[in-house]
Amino acid sequence: MQASFQRTFLLLLVIVLATAVGAWFSLYNNFFSWDLIPYLGVVLGYDGMQGAALHQAVFTNVQQLPADVVPALLHEVPYREQCLNDASFFEAQLGFYRVKPLFTGMVYAGYKAGLHWWTAMRIPGIIGFAGMATVLYLWVRRMVKPGWDLGVTTLLLFGYATQLARLTTPDALASFLTLTLFYVLFWHGRQKAIVLVLLLLLTLTRIDLLLLCIPVLLLWWSPASLTQLWKQHLTKILIAGGLLLILAFIIPMLFGNSWEWYFNYSMTQSLKQYVVHAGRSFRQLSGTWLPLFFVLLLMTWPVQQPKWPWLLGGMLGVIAIRWLLFPAFQERFFVGYEMVMACYLLQVWQQAAAGCWYFYQTIATSSSRFIKVDIVCLRIFNRVQFCEKAGHHTHL
Repeated sequence: MQASFQRTFLLLLVIVLATAVGAWFSLYNNFFSWDLIPYLGVVLGYDGMQGAALHQAVFTNVQQLPADVVPALLHEVPYREQCLNDASFFEAQLGFYRVKPLFTGMVYAGYKAGLHWWTAMRIPGIIGFAGMATVLYLWVRRMVKPGWDLGVTTLLLFGYATQLARLTTPDALASFLTLTLFYVLFWHGRQKAIVLVLLLLLTLTRIDLLLLCIPVLLLWWSPASLTQLWKQHLTKILIAGGLLLILAFIIPMLFGNSWEWYFNYSMTQSLKQYVVHAGRSFRQLSGTWLPLFFVLLLMTWPVQQPKWPWLLGGMLGVIAIRWLLFPAFQERFFVGYEMVMACYLLQVWQQAAAGCWYFYQTIATSSSRFIKVDIVCLRIFNRVQFCEKAGHHTHL
């Protein structure tokens, strides 16, 4: 009874502390991204406002932000200038933000409840960060000794993930739901109703997260080998893939987009634009944790438990497909995946067969390879001639 009470108390303590830290990062750090402007346009549009009236209302509200940040938000690049001066062009850009209705719906609910729009826009980030900290703690305490769980959770989370709380974007929510999905899949895989709800919420958070349905469906079929998977479930795979492709176009239309909204991305206009975005995203990838995690996964693949190859292989496949469709590698898109990989590495550490020496040897070897790969990538992509900074956003 005492142990159960202690575990419950620690869980509540994590929730309270994570909420407080997230609120501090969000409410008391003046960080303003340009994305808050189109998100505000979507929120005001829920009340039926559109056209010139919507444009005027949005930029009137933006003028109320601190005077030292307004010029950058409105005039930093030609793209922002055009949004400021052309109501039709600005409204056309809202299609890229309507496909995140969970985030904009939460902002709208807070706004209608009487919160200032800027405060309401910060709430989802705080909730996402606190939720991510909670799930990470629940996962970590399954794998480390009591007393170490809080310390390990803090080290994993506060390296950089605290920055998600201050963003006026759906990325904190997306990371929280992604981590929760993989937690449920690994520890409560038979709870299919919960998994389906999480997939729905993820899709409503960012449409590209619809791709996570693919590894989840493959995991449910649980084949002994890829050969058995294709032989026994090929028809189901083709049907599921077709349905996911249809949903990728239908869901945006349900929230006000036209069927061709995807083709409005600047990178889809020509092969040259695509190469430009791909090269830029690799430059953003350089120096992040993601390549290191990827190398560590490959190095530890032989000691993985049966569930991990499907979970991690599917996750890496989703990252690759997402990048091929929308090449943008800002790390905030992938924090949820990185947390899953960190939990996996903790489990490798705990495996008696692998032992701590194997873990340390893996880190040392993969770190040196990561540095070499990083240098090669920089040398290759520094040769690419990039076009002038356009300010367009390529993420979903």
